[in-house]
Amino acid sequence: MVPLELYRVFHEVATAGSFSQAAQRLYVSQSAVSQSIAQLERLVGRRLLERSRRGVALTPEGKL
Repeated sequence: MVPLELYRVFHEVATAGSFSQAAQRLYVSQSAVSQSIAQLERLVGRRLLERSRRGVALTPEGKL
């Protein structure tokens, strides 16, 4: 079972388009956001975000 908090972090990252902005909105560190996304991706067994220098974008699985 996936903890609801991980979906909340994922939603903020997807909405903000960056881990740093999501961290500010959630009042947590950027590394905590990164760890949460990594944990969520492990639990669902799919890559949900494409990371780049300009931010993040949803993968097709992430859009679902």
